[in-house]
Amino acid sequence: KTMNKADLAFNDQEKAISLNPNFAESYLELAWLYYLQRKDPMKAFSYLKIVQRLEKGKSRQPFIMREFGLFYLQIGDYEKSEILYRQALEIEPGIQKTYGSMWWLLCVQGRFEESLTLLDSVCINFQNSNFCYNGKADVYTWLKQFDKALDYWEKVIQLEKEQEVINMANKINIGYIYWHTGRKKEAMEILNQHREHWEAREGWHSRAYHLASYYAVIGEGEKAMELLKEYEKSGFNGGKETFIIHFPIFEILWDNEEFQELIKRVEAEKAKIRIKISQMENNNSLLN
Repeated sequence: KTMNKADLAFNDQEKAISLNPNFAESYLELAWLYYLQRKDPMKAFSYLKIVQRLEKGKSRQPFIMREFGLFYLQIGDYEKSEILYRQALEIEPGIQKTYGSMWWLLCVQGRFEESLTLLDSVCINFQNSNFCYNGKADVYTWLKQFDKALDYWEKVIQLEKEQEVINMANKINIGYIYWHTGRKKEAMEILNQHREHWEAREGWHSRAYHLASYYAVIGEGEKAMELLKEYEKSGFNGGKETFIIHFPIFEILWDNEEFQELIKRVEAEKAKIRIKISQMENNNSLLN
């Protein structure tokens, strides 16, 4: 039987651990593989706890805090996530990835002004940074301030050209902004690149979600809904249920009764996960 990429990744990390049982990086990889590919957040959390134990007292403590913060963000425990991000930034304030996670956490709670203030304070130190442009472009997209969002997305595009990189994750948002600023032809070119990219990724855990976003933007709500139901069967992950409730690319579905029922089911499942994770925690400290 031919193994898929996820199975191969599991095998590689398990082999690495068999050779070195104290190799924290492999436990970390397994944690996210269990969360994203096998939809097993409890197993993922148990591997994160192993990473925490192996890294205790070492210099990567802010990094471990960020990983736990990301996990709590994914399961909808925003309070714990924010505590950990802020602790990580107090210890090591120069890490872009932690700020990236932090502004996203603020946005999913509707705290957009705080998110922009955070980005402004960070971007003083990261002038002409794709991180800053991307962050502000995303926030203004959330706010449906299309002209401001377009300004920052075009800076992202220019910087990517200069650096000769392509970030496929941005395609849907750029296409959405072009669509709403009267540039339909350019929008469809970019949106079709997004669609073709995800159509080619059979078996990928978030394929149906990304294709749903394409159909939502071009106004085909029924097709988008079908794909979201398909995605629900495979298990929501990555905090995407929060994203589709608030991020305007899915606005066409917000009043749909079937969509609202789907969200209720997914959020109820996340609430169960939070209870189970809480029971797994050894004491009241987030990091023992």
